Amino acid sequence: MNYSKFAQVRIDCCAVFSKAAVAYLFFMPFIELIFYAINKHDEKVKAAKYTAVCLEIIVPEVAKLSDQPDKLKMVTRLSTLSADKSASKIQAAFRNHQARLKLKKQAAWQIHEKLEYSSEQTEAKLKDMFEKLLKSSDLLSPSVAKLLQKAGLPVEEKELLRLTNPASISVQANYQGLRIEGPITRKTFVDLIEAFQHGEVLHVKYVYEILHQARAILKNLPNFNGINLSILHHIYIIGDLHGQLADLLHIFNANGLPAIDNPYIFNGDFVDRGSNSVEVILLLMVALIVNPTSVFLNRGNHEDIMVTSHYGFQKEVYKKYPTYKTPVLDLFKDIFSWLPIYSYVDAGKSKLFIVHGGISDRIDINKINTLTRNQFMDV
Repeated sequence: MNYSKFAQVRIDCCAVFSKAAVAYLFFMPFIELIFYAINKHDEKVKAAKYTAVCLEIIVPEVAKLSDQPDKLKMVTRLSTLSADKSASKIQAAFRNHQARLKLKKQAAWQIHEKLEYSSEQTEAKLKDMFEKLLKSSDLLSPSVAKLLQKAGLPVEEKELLRLTNPASISVQANYQGLRIEGPITRKTFVDLIEAFQHGEVLHVKYVYEILHQARAILKNLPNFNGINLSILHHIYIIGDLHGQLADLLHIFNANGLPAIDNPYIFNGDFVDRGSNSVEVILLLMVALIVNPTSVFLNRGNHEDIMVTSHYGFQKEVYKKYPTYKTPVLDLFKDIFSWLPIYSYVDAGKSKLFIVHGGISDRIDINKINTLTRNQFMDV
């Protein structure tokens, strides 16, 4: 809502509040505007006087609005009350209005959640169907079986590393973006944040450099992140960034950048939906490289190439890196497969199990710990 026409109005000049501005009131929710006038000033007496003056001016104007009987009825009723009672009535009406808005938002969110999970469950069922078809490929025609097997085959590791070798990529002289020379450090992290804030798309050479270094760290991790809070006295747990760069930067601004004394767990769903999934995942990978003992990444259901092909990440990669779209996407796919599955936090008397999406009571943690996780494209 735009309150700019009223922002400069002072209590002492209410009497000369222009009729043009008053008329403008009726193009906005009336109660919200009056409550704004009250709430803008902490002193109750001034607020009440302000309300009374507004009512004096508004009542004649409202009389002209025969097509808005509800507003006319309310203002007429308020004009017969004292200033204090008028203020209280308006505040009560506004609180009711806010409560109704909150209920609408809650209902909308519940509908959104049901639609989201329904869509993802459909994706999972479709994937299960294709996996069953692959297992029964000998019953299919040769051409169909070949297509299914080709779609399901992972890129060979050696071939992937060859295709995404940073040394094989040169940076054009006219490239104006951030250049990463030498080891990746905290300064690199800060410079990358600034570059992404300005809308830069990082050169593919540096994307490969970051992902290769992060991959080397992730490959050496077990299937879970073990975290001891007797050493780290606090930890921030962040979920579902979904490509929202502004949200990630706001979190860093509010709580500080990741550091050995300022650890973070990022609990999956780094990509999809938002328009900056590439930037979000690259920042998380650099944070991991710079702070391998205080940045912990869990895999979410969107760190799955089948899901990202429908929810935006694949499309974003193709748009930002059209020349190298296939190897870039394959490298991200490989990175996702090496992400740990959960985090276990030892907080002394409390033990925390942190995983994306939760677990059933039939899950055997020991089996999870022994999985060859990179062979499972989804978890």
